[in-house]
Amino acid sequence: MHTFLTNPSPRKSTELSALLQARLPPSQVLQIHAQIFQAGAHQDNLITTRLIGHYRSVVALRVFHQLQTPNIFPFNAIIRVLAEEGNTSLAFSLFRNLKRLSLSPNDFTFSFLLKACFRSNDAGCVKQVHSHVVKVGFLDDSFVCSGLLMVYAKGLKDMASAHRVFDEMIDRSMVSCWTSLIAGYAQLGEIEEVLRLFIKMVNKNLQPTDDTLVSVLSACSNLEIIKIENWVTILLELIDNLDLQNLVQVDPESSSGYVMFANALAFDHRWADVTMLRWIMKEKGVVKQPGCSWISIDGVVHEFLVGCPSNPQIESICQTLKGLTMQMKAISPQRTCY
Repeated sequence: MHTFLTNPSPRKSTELSALLQARLPPSQVLQIHAQIFQAGAHQDNLITTRLIGHYRSVVALRVFHQLQTPNIFPFNAIIRVLAEEGNTSLAFSLFRNLKRLSLSPNDFTFSFLLKACFRSNDAGCVKQVHSHVVKVGFLDDSFVCSGLLMVYAKGLKDMASAHRVFDEMIDRSMVSCWTSLIAGYAQLGEIEEVLRLFIKMVNKNLQPTDDTLVSVLSACSNLEIIKIENWVTILLELIDNLDLQNLVQVDPESSSGYVMFANALAFDHRWADVTMLRWIMKEKGVVKQPGCSWISIDGVVHEFLVGCPSNPQIESICQTLKGLTMQMKAISPQRTCY
């Protein structure tokens, strides 16, 4: 590698491009960048596209603007860099530039723009992308629609728009689309809708992913508010037919998957299964994370963990709580204070 880079003779575009496909330390990227100029290959769209991916936005923009006739690929590369750094306004500015150059955006263009929208949580930007998707005829592209649906559901929590995109999709076999809808409704506490979608998805022989199961089981933490109790039985029957090992393998050292599943089992009074799940947690050394809350006072964040009296003002806090409890008992002595 070192011998190749220190040789000052011109290199073919294909050779330089191949080098840039690898994951490289900054020092080697700079060496290759110098070789690109020596070879006169800095106007090559493919090389520039791959070079942009090795830099952060400031240098990446400089590399991009050296191109005299960029095609869609370097445009996509720079929009991706800007999206990953949360620079939504500049990403959209470049998108407008590529349209002025009469270049046609592709599915990657929209995907990177939607990533920028997701990071900025800007509803206006999402609507812009959506309108362009419709205008250029990408509504039949499952890849683009999946990204659009995810931003509406998981980012903006705009379930009406998310469902509209879903209903307009020609191919609804992508599990990621169902998962985004389920996650969006779970975040909003729309538990019955979560269960309806999950059951419908499984009945269509679509295999839920780990993310799907986590979203469904997180909704189970509020199952006590569901008046129609047969939802629980239906849900657990469906889950029994799935490979639940994947759920805890998302993060084997995290207790969240175990706890959410245990809550669903407990609600169905399946205590033997709950006991077995807790035994598995113990054997694997998985410890349930303590509850945590925090409050900001005068710009200082105070964090509290269950069973952890580490706060420097814990004694004063406990005395205040004790006083409040006594006052509540005095006002309503017949009620139990917790």
